[in-house]
Amino acid sequence: MIRLLKLIVTVWPAMLAGVLLSVVTIFSNIGLMGVSAFLIATAALHPPIAAISTAVVGVRFFGIARAAFRYSERYLSHDATFKLLSRLRVQFFQAIEPLAPAGLGLYRPGDLLSRMAADVDSLQFFYLRVVAPPFVAVLTLAGMVYWLSVYSGKFGLVLLAGFIAAGVILPVLVKQVAGRVAEEVGQAQGQLTALVVDSVEGAAELTVFGCSHDQIQKVCTAGEKLSILQKRSAQAAALADSLGSFIGHFSAWVVLVLAVPMVRSGVISGVDLAVLVLIVESSFEAVQPLAMVYVNMRESYQAAGRLFSVIDTKPAISEAGSTSLPIDYDIEFNQVGFAYDEQTKVLDDVSFKVGAGRRVAIVGESGVGKSSIVSLLVRFWDYQIGSITIGERQLQDFQPDHLRSLLGVVPQAAYLFNASIKDNILLANPDGSLEKFNQAVEAAALTAVIADLPAGLETMVGENGRSLSGGQRQRVAIARALLKDAPILVLDEPTAGLDPVTERAVMADIKMAMVGRTTILVTHRLVGLDGFDEILMLHEGKVAERGSLVELINRKGLFFKMWNQQKSMLE
Repeated sequence: MIRLLKLIVTVWPAMLAGVLLSVVTIFSNIGLMGVSAFLIATAALHPPIAAISTAVVGVRFFGIARAAFRYSERYLSHDATFKLLSRLRVQFFQAIEPLAPAGLGLYRPGDLLSRMAADVDSLQFFYLRVVAPPFVAVLTLAGMVYWLSVYSGKFGLVLLAGFIAAGVILPVLVKQVAGRVAEEVGQAQGQLTALVVDSVEGAAELTVFGCSHDQIQKVCTAGEKLSILQKRSAQAAALADSLGSFIGHFSAWVVLVLAVPMVRSGVISGVDLAVLVLIVESSFEAVQPLAMVYVNMRESYQAAGRLFSVIDTKPAISEAGSTSLPIDYDIEFNQVGFAYDEQTKVLDDVSFKVGAGRRVAIVGESGVGKSSIVSLLVRFWDYQIGSITIGERQLQDFQPDHLRSLLGVVPQAAYLFNASIKDNILLANPDGSLEKFNQAVEAAALTAVIADLPAGLETMVGENGRSLSGGQRQRVAIARALLKDAPILVLDEPTAGLDPVTERAVMADIKMAMVGRTTILVTHRLVGLDGFDEILMLHEGKVAERGSLVELINRKGLFFKMWNQQKSMLE
């Protein structure tokens, strides 16, 4: 709660103004009801027009004032609240960005989406229905008790008792009825959103394997669970609303019972009786929001807990480091050991050096740790044993974003945004020149592909590039990395999804782009390796063999066996 309240500090003037305007709005409504009662009761006695002219003006004034103040209150309070929610969303995204990809594996994409959207939205109730209403109720009560005490202290006590019943006792009762439904609703919403996102993204696979019906049943079950919880929440809200109205009506009735003898004895007039009853009943507008305050508070706590649990997650790597350039761009792994967890050792005593401007290929079967080397190099993870240096500086000495600015990376499964081909390529270097852009497109063998598309570079690729073939997506990723024009080029399975002919053509173009760059190629496809200075053969997380293409073939070891198998398949 303290963390949520601290956010208000940045917009406290607007929040305070919203509370005061809310109080003024309620008093305008009380004034409207009181003056209206006075006008009707007085008019029934057939007085001269002059006797009620002020009341007529008062009705108009309070009616207009109520609308104007209510609009101003809603505008200020909601504007301040939405600014807070906007900042919270930014804070949430800033928190999850350093977690990628290591820390995000703990969460389902749909659940993260639910936290960023639904949970942040639900926090508006914390400021509008938890923080502000108690202040509004107390200020309204203080003003009304003082006003009613002018007639009789008994009226003030009745109103005080009614406010305690509606603003303290009733919320406790509703809390018992609702139970933990608010927390369960948030969890159920997250589960349903995650299921729906999974179902949409995996629709093709579900259809192919005939699992659509089972997945639909899971979504329906999650939806029914959420519906039941929302029904319980609605029942609690209905109970709060009906009992709150009853307390307001009952308090007005008690005032009526107490005031009738005073009218008979001449202490107050009959007109005052009508005014007292209506202003007491209308004053309960201030306390009605408190009936659901505990439910809203629990809902806010649940949402805040889900948000802050992600925000407080520590990244797998430290964000600290230097932004100065290394003396050169040679890369050295020295006895590196790495494991994703204590039970799974991925790399063991891996050592190699890539001199500045030289080319090294890392090959091996799937699952031997090739892509883990890339993950360590871009600092998605930090190694536990040994050292990795660039230009004789430890990798941890670099600020992560600065380190990545030195690397042009083609990941194994590159993500394409739902934008045009051009925008996806420019992501790496928005200010890149047209000449460099065209060179990158040509080097990635995209020129012919783009020429065949009606919209050319402006072709929308769809969600994660689904409107493109696998090979086309990979070529866009290659063009993006080349456009970055970084001094170090890291290629993780760059020709995945390409046919053999295109694969050789793309590798030839990539070799041209490697000129002058320190290059690491990670692949299980032993194609186009003749131009590399050194090839490392990984096996079970270790460097099993190393040498040039000719040396490894002549050695007739693991590399030769793998090379021979692939050669036979191609033939």
